[in-house]
Amino acid sequence: MVPAATLLLKLTVDPAEGGIDWSDLEQIAKLRIVDLASRTGTLLTASVQKIVENHVRARAEEGEPPDLKGVHKMFVEKALWSLDVVPFAIDLAGSALALYGPNVEFGEINLWTLPIRGAKNKLGSLEVLRGCVILTPYEPGVHWHETCSLRLAATKVGQKHAD
Repeated sequence: MVPAATLLLKLTVDPAEGGIDWSDLEQIAKLRIVDLASRTGTLLTASVQKIVENHVRARAEEGEPPDLKGVHKMFVEKALWSLDVVPFAIDLAGSALALYGPNVEFGEINLWTLPIRGAKNKLGSLEVLRGCVILTPYEPGVHWHETCSLRLAATKVGQKHAD
């Protein structure tokens, strides 16, 4: 059985569409794939698999060897965004991305924990749109806060955020 995420990515990231040179890491880095409820990272992992597959195919057509580590690193650091309200889900998504290429060392990645918002602390994404959104990246010891004016600042855990 093919997971729905894999099928979705095969349909939407077709190498013949979009005018992307899949052999060029800089062009791949300009893509944006966002999973608004990442949970275990299935969609993220499927997207890495499809992008790497497209890269390998394009390099083979050019008679060049693929840059497997490079495309994995570039795509995860630049093109993938993961959001979830459950911090453990972000941990799982990060683990899934790391397990795809255990020898790839990542710098900054875009895995974010969203707060539960609204009058009744609803999980719905529309509730997050009301008021300010606080994003917490997957970086030990640091919380990032994004205010309504879209100003971004970092604070250490345990310190108050200055508005």
